[in-house]
Amino acid sequence: MVIGTLVSGFALVTGVLDTVGPLSTMQVHVGLGVGALLATLVHLWQRPTAHRSIDLDRRNLLRSGGLLAGAGAFWLLVETSLDLTGLPGGSRRFTGSHQIADPRAIPATQWLNDEVQHINAGDHMVEIVGNSWSIADLDGADEVRATLDCTGGWYTTQTWSGTRLDRTLDTDSGQSLVVRSTTGYWRRFPIEHATSLWLATRLAGEILPDGNGGPVRLVVPGRRGYWWVKWVSSIEVDDRPPWWQPPLPVA
Repeated sequence: MVIGTLVSGFALVTGVLDTVGPLSTMQVHVGLGVGALLATLVHLWQRPTAHRSIDLDRRNLLRSGGLLAGAGAFWLLVETSLDLTGLPGGSRRFTGSHQIADPRAIPATQWLNDEVQHINAGDHMVEIVGNSWSIADLDGADEVRATLDCTGGWYTTQTWSGTRLDRTLDTDSGQSLVVRSTTGYWRRFPIEHATSLWLATRLAGEILPDGNGGPVRLVVPGRRGYWWVKWVSSIEVDDRPPWWQPPLPVA
């Protein structure tokens, strides 16, 4: 599993392999990594070993330092080779994600067990602090150029348009805004960030596709993709602080 984690990670970084059967290379990489960690913990539990003074002697410290130095040198070699050869991995973002330039090529991804929602835009209403907004109401001229960086290993910088969130609010009370999806997925934001959040109905000038959160999704510049709530159904003001939520969504 360790070898598989390293090989799939190398394939992911270089961009030479996007999928392994029905799974993405990222899914294989993460799955093997988690499996290796669990197997290691089980091994340590079943075969406990007492600490020995020799574990921290000079020779072992030098070996560990050499291993780290070798790993660093290999990393520099790989990064330099990617730049020289022009492989896809050379254009990775600082997060390691690969670029998708064409808005039509953005994958339809969702969190955990969520499924792509197919919503009739003409009937869909978004409840925002006691008021109902139709998609036609939200299909405004507010635009933002923002980068969606998905934890699945890709990113895209596009123009998103719709309505800036603060234009839909008629209250300044509370500490946080809770944005919910039709799937039950949710994220919490500081209420003062309403001026930098968008309810997007269009992507690159076109109606937002179902797989990308249509008919309306949240756009959160500067945050990773799991903050960009898809298929928004409601937004509530809450007195709890914005940090009152799991670091990563659990549903």
